[in-house]
Amino acid sequence: MKRILPLLFILGTHFCSVAQDYIYYFEGTIDQQEISLVETELATIVGIASAKVKMKEGTNHGEIFISLLPRPERSEKETLFTPVDVKKLILNHQLTPIQFIESK
Repeated sequence: MKRILPLLFILGTHFCSVAQDYIYYFEGTIDQQEISLVETELATIVGIASAKVKMKEGTNHGEIFISLLPRPERSEKETLFTPVDVKKLILNHQLTPIQFIESK
């Protein structure tokens, strides 16, 4: 029993650290080269595991799909992901941020 409790605790905390996915909608025109640049810059933001930019055909609207790294434990000095960094990046590329939502 003494060996089972620590094992259950470790497994429980491991499965509680779930990665989160978000979508940031934006408006503006952007070409494929600029999309690649935005994706590269998104990868440098703290906490982002992956990011993909997708433009909607026939419109000037797009989406940024963001997957965050899982956070198994927190510390006081930890730098967390903030959507403000993504918004700044969108604005730096002359795009208009519309909405930031959690993906289901």
